[in-house]
Amino acid sequence: MFYTGIGIDGVQRICLSTASADKPTEWGRLGPVIELGGQDAFDEVGATYPRVHRVGKKWHLYYSGRSNRKGPQVYSAYWGIGLAQSDDLRNWKKYSNRPVLQADGIVEYPDSKALVGLGNILEFLQPDGRVLYRMYYTLLPGFLSDDQNSIKQKVGGVAHSFDGVKWFDRRTVLKRRRDVETENIGIVGMQVWKIGSRFRATFAGLGTKYKDYAKSYATYVLSEAVSDDGLTWERCGPHDNVSLVPQPGTWESGMIGYAHVLREEDSLRIFYNGTAFGATGIGMAVAKMLD
Repeated sequence: MFYTGIGIDGVQRICLSTASADKPTEWGRLGPVIELGGQDAFDEVGATYPRVHRVGKKWHLYYSGRSNRKGPQVYSAYWGIGLAQSDDLRNWKKYSNRPVLQADGIVEYPDSKALVGLGNILEFLQPDGRVLYRMYYTLLPGFLSDDQNSIKQKVGGVAHSFDGVKWFDRRTVLKRRRDVETENIGIVGMQVWKIGSRFRATFAGLGTKYKDYAKSYATYVLSEAVSDDGLTWERCGPHDNVSLVPQPGTWESGMIGYAHVLREEDSLRIFYNGTAFGATGIGMAVAKMLD
């Protein structure tokens, strides 16, 4: 499991832990796997939201860098997704000191400069034998203002690549619904898988229905969507598409978000963080896979 660890110094780092498949609650921690960037780098302050995927003969670790950059957007410090590569999942080397994906190129948000990973990667075999990789990520287009619902806005996006380095065809695929209290502020961290001829996704909806989110006016719940192509999505009514919500008096009373879906034969296993972005730990849930 690659995850974000936050030390007593408050710095976010990409860490690694391992567990046996038959003992998924017993983990051995191996510590951070990459160094932070130097002065003025996109990842000089922290590295977070890891996503590991096999591309060709290499393992690719995509991560969101946090910098000292300031700007008109609320999340201006998050302006790039970086890449590290490995042959063995233990020893990692950064591909570049620059991010491989930034927030530009989105038609609806031409001024957007902020994004984070928080999504997974699918593969599509092409007629010529090449593999097209589709990365789901989270766009952060909100600008500083007095409107809390606007500045916290978060949007689901995708980009495509043939080599896992150069990304193109960037677009938004899932936006908030202002009339739904569980996602009226933002959509975060799409996890997508294919079943038969359709696609399903789980995502963290940020809304005002449950008010904690690190003692704030809103919080995350885990919600679902379905699609024919993985790009245009359908959602049920305000309550029918919500699958996990915070439970009062528990370690996950403040939020449920930033999930990672692991597909296992006819079931799904989800790892997710609880209150205060994981300050209380990482949780796990399982479910039968739907058609």
